[in-house]
Amino acid sequence: MPDRPGCVYLLSSERRAYIGATVDVKRRVRQHNGLISGGAKRTKGRVWTLVLTVVGFSTWKETLRFERAFQRSSRRCRCIRTRIDKLNTLLDSSKTRWKGLSVLPSSSD
Repeated sequence: MPDRPGCVYLLSSERRAYIGATVDVKRRVRQHNGLISGGAKRTKGRVWTLVLTVVGFSTWKETLRFERAFQRSSRRCRCIRTRIDKLNTLLDSSKTRWKGLSVLPSSSD
């Protein structure tokens, strides 16, 4: 278990999307793209681009809870825009659990 709280990220590749959690986004994207070992089996053989990162979690457990909630809320969504809308709905919900989180759009580095 990481000692840092981590972040949740959204990747896109062509018409596909992937939601994950990590403590090091740059390294994890490199893993998904096959540049270094690791990465999810589902992302193999594609070039993935970071769309956004959600930060501000206080614990790793909270990070994983949010990752799961984001995945479940956008399970049937096909396009990135709809997934982002679902993310905003999740963040704006009445649950105080997700208050104080920030969404960082991808930088082009």
